[in-house]
Amino acid sequence: SNGERVARFGEYVELVGQLLGQEITTYAGEHYSAQGAVMNPSSTQSPRVPIVVAALGPKMLVHAANHADTWNTMSFDPDFNRQLDELAERARHMEVLCEEAGRDPASLRFSVNLFDAEARAAGGRLRYYDDEDLFARLVGALVDEGFSDIGLYYPSDPDQLPAFEHLATDVIPELRR
Repeated sequence: SNGERVARFGEYVELVGQLLGQEITTYAGEHYSAQGAVMNPSSTQSPRVPIVVAALGPKMLVHAANHADTWNTMSFDPDFNRQLDELAERARHMEVLCEEAGRDPASLRFSVNLFDAEARAAGGRLRYYDDEDLFARLVGALVDEGFSDIGLYYPSDPDQLPAFEHLATDVIPELRR
């Protein structure tokens, strides 16, 4: 069931985090266990390689708050204004979940994929590549809500490649300033 898969995932991510961050791991969960497990070679990063958890739903958000170094999310709403509202609400909720987990929300990177639900019907054209002001508004609003990482889709319409390159080389560096 979906509930069991989500529960298994949460336990799995917790176990993987321990395996990557400790020399020897003993873990006893409902779905997984490890007795004296050794990770060899161990992580060269300290305390371990970062873990990214993608989450939209309430239980997955809790797993991200508890175990992730980066939380990734997105919205499928075709209206960009509603999409921004949904993502802002979810970001505020994630901050609460972090606090409930005894974690400083600033210790979790907020990541989002900028999705265009109308692209498929438009032959793959992404609206935010055709409108530089729209792109800047979306990115600015997401940054204002605490998203530090914004994922973009590579244009599937070859005619949008010049716009994509312009955004990547000119607009994004300017937005970073």
